Amino acid sequence: MDDRKQSITAGSAVGAENRASEERQQLYRLMHEILLVEKKQAGRIRTLMSTNVILAAAILVVLGILVPRTVTMVANVQNASEHVQELSESAKESLDGINEMVADARQIVQNADQIVADADQVLVDNSDAVKAALENFNSVDFETLNKAIRDLSSAVEPLANLSHLFD
Repeated sequence: MDDRKQSITAGSAVGAENRASEERQQLYRLMHEILLVEKKQAGRIRTLMSTNVILAAAILVVLGILVPRTVTMVANVQNASEHVQELSESAKESLDGINEMVADARQIVQNADQIVADADQVLVDNSDAVKAALENFNSVDFETLNKAIRDLSSAVEPLANLSHLFD
């Protein structure tokens, strides 16, 4: 029985050694797979880090270009805004001047209307007087007037001759 125990014990020892060897091989394979996965992850991490460095450099380059241009653009916009403000003030002053000229023109038109109304009234008033004068002038008998002038001339002529004698 001892031999059997020994053979069982020896078989158990060989079996245990085989199991330990299989476990070691499995452990070795697992460690090898872990190492492969870690190498892949390390490659991915390196790629990711390289991409991050490139992106950071690109962002810095873009910022290096955009910030000065933005500052210049803001200054240009500010100058343009000031110029627009000046133009707005100038336009307001011009509009105020135009409004003043329009008010003056309205006053001139009102005065012209008053002058025309006054002239019309003068014409109406004077037309009656002119009409009366023309009627008086037309009522004059020119033949009688001419005869009276001749008679007066005949009467004054001897007096004129007499006054020449005393000169």
